Amino acid sequence: MQEFFNVAQKKLNISKKAAKELVEYFANKLPVVEISVPLILSAVDISIKSQFSFWDSLILSAADDTGCATVYSEDLNDQQIIGGARIQNPFAA
Repeated sequence: MQEFFNVAQKKLNISKKAAKELVEYFANKLPVVEISVPLILSAVDISIKSQFSFWDSLILSAADDTGCATVYSEDLNDQQIIGGARIQNPFAA
């Protein structure tokens, strides 16, 4: 949710208020994973193995923890599988 809020403002030029409303909407429709020590340690392991940033690795760790099959990202390697999740760039041709 924090990544969406940040990107919505910077790349989609959505106001902070509108971005907050979207975060609230998604939070009510989708499962939200709270950060825990095991999630952080898993993210560190993913970061070490993949060379992804800690924050991207934390997203992938949460996805793996919840059984998420697809992570949409324009910043990571399209079609790479980390844990049980396939990374998909929504803007790839």
